[in-house]
Amino acid sequence: MRIHFCRPRVLNEKHNARSNRWKWTHRRAMVAVQVAVLMIVLLGFAALAIDVGHLCALKGELQRAADAAALAGVSAFADDSLRTTQYGENSEQLTAAMATEAAARTVQYAGLNTANGLAPALGEGDVVVGSFDFNDPTAPLGVGGQPNAVQASARFTEDSPNGAVSNFLAQILGFPSSQVGATATAAFDDRFAGYTPDTPGVLTPFTIYVTEYETQRDNGPDNLSYDEDLDVVQNVGDGIREVRLFPYADEGGGDGAGNFGLLNVGLTNMGVPGLRTQILNGITPEEIEEEIGTSELTFVDGAGNPITHRITGNPGMKGGTESAVEVRVGDVIGFFLHSSLVDGGSTATYTMAGLRFGRLMEVHLTGDPDQRRLVVQPVVYTDPGVRTDGQAPSSGGLIGRLVLVR
Repeated sequence: MRIHFCRPRVLNEKHNARSNRWKWTHRRAMVAVQVAVLMIVLLGFAALAIDVGHLCALKGELQRAADAAALAGVSAFADDSLRTTQYGENSEQLTAAMATEAAARTVQYAGLNTANGLAPALGEGDVVVGSFDFNDPTAPLGVGGQPNAVQASARFTEDSPNGAVSNFLAQILGFPSSQVGATATAAFDDRFAGYTPDTPGVLTPFTIYVTEYETQRDNGPDNLSYDEDLDVVQNVGDGIREVRLFPYADEGGGDGAGNFGLLNVGLTNMGVPGLRTQILNGITPEEIEEEIGTSELTFVDGAGNPITHRITGNPGMKGGTESAVEVRVGDVIGFFLHSSLVDGGSTATYTMAGLRFGRLMEVHLTGDPDQRRLVVQPVVYTDPGVRTDGQAPSSGGLIGRLVLVR
């Protein structure tokens, strides 16, 4: 008797084949699900890398635009409008005009930059003009009083003139756009502490009593003006008072000749030729160092205490320098403020307490003594050679630096 097992083996093979096909189909379905899930994750990482990276780069571009715009805006406080506002008439109207000019410069220079391939436009609320408190740098800009700062915000947001930023891969995930912005605040820091004459031709060897300068700055006449387009001085007032460096009555109530002086900076009793050179070309850092031992004139130490410098010179004015001074009419020059004078003649020694800057308006050093004069208009001055310090007193908005404060 024979027994055959063929049929059961065939049935078992069919069963195994069906089982294998089910397993492969199930595996393919699982892989498809895993791939779909992983694609979402991969798209998320790609969006993170591409879109977030793009936003970071865009924020850097916007920050540069905001920085440039704020610095350009605050430059309005370092030109003639500020001195007119502080020491002229109609200060309230001029303050408003100056704030308007600062805002206009801010908007203009923001548009000279690019972000996301566009010139960023500043909308309502993106420009704030006000007073920055250097003693409380985190406080918002104050309103009222004398403005000295500009805050600029450059942004790509839904409510800005630039609109939001279109995303790349993030759009697939349901995020069609993003918002990004940057803000900068610049201020005119007028806490004048020292000066190095790095700009040629600016610092001259003239000096005037500090109290006499302040008196004339606030109460002097207004007879002259300067036309920048024509580069000429005109005999018409412009709302800015003039300071007569020479002559003036001395503090002791003298005969009016005063103690206006010419300084011997770097060379003792250098005479007319040396003075003419310094009037025409300016005092150099080397000459300052020769006179006081350092090329930087420092007037306030780290604790806020005043520092003075003793420099020899001559009282009065030398007629032989008139032609050199005439060449400088219309130029901005620097001059010294002295707090005291010892002796006279060629042995005069001045105690220097500070510096100021002004536009040279008029000069007559010879002829009728009653007509002799050297006249300047105070100007607001900012220059790489100017040094400011948190412990230094305010210069009244007359000397400083344009700085980003936040």
